[in-house]
Amino acid sequence: MKHVDWLNQNSLIGDFRYIGIEKQPETYTKLVSNCAQYLDSSWSREEGETIYTAKKRKCNIELINGDSTNIACPLLEKNYGEDDGVFLYNDPNHVNEWCITRDMLQNFPRFTTSLSTLGCNVNGLKRLRRESREQWYSRVDLVTKFLLKDWHDACLFSVGGADQWAYLVTAPAKWRDKITTECQKAAKKVKGRTVSPEIFWYRKDRDGFKRLQDTLFLTKKENKVSA
Repeated sequence: MKHVDWLNQNSLIGDFRYIGIEKQPETYTKLVSNCAQYLDSSWSREEGETIYTAKKRKCNIELINGDSTNIACPLLEKNYGEDDGVFLYNDPNHVNEWCITRDMLQNFPRFTTSLSTLGCNVNGLKRLRRESREQWYSRVDLVTKFLLKDWHDACLFSVGGADQWAYLVTAPAKWRDKITTECQKAAKKVKGRTVSPEIFWYRKDRDGFKRLQDTLFLTKKENKVSA
């Protein structure tokens, strides 16, 4: 909301939209109640509605209680043009709560960047059966196959430490150095981190990218067997 509010005040872009989709009703209620504190008086909302509209520009914020895998594609067709820029933030808690689909990715405009969180912490992911954990490979493959354009690349970023928090970023390849630097800065802010962060780019170092996937998605014992 802070970034959307900044765009409304400072951006030269003609118009923009923010769409937030949350599946769980209780979390959605909190999302709606917290939203207003990040927006100033330049936004308006009708009583009982969950759509905020900028008073002086053609910009809006829409908050939806639903399953993104069912409703996102119609929303894309309605809200985005072929040459629009889109940023996708995909934040599943578990592999089965992955928020994006093949049809969705194929419908995004060519100027789309993304950030996906990967649930690789020891207390969560590593306790699941291997068959469940291996679904993360197909999730990453889905993004690299259908979201990357010729000028794009995908960054796999592991923060470091026992929790093994990890992220998948897609962006123009010419942003590699800048994104790598930003990832390194972010890792330094994580409390309790015991090892250095790991960052690999899909098109620049495919082997390193795959090795980091194995580290994140498999147990140490399974990794030794695979090696």
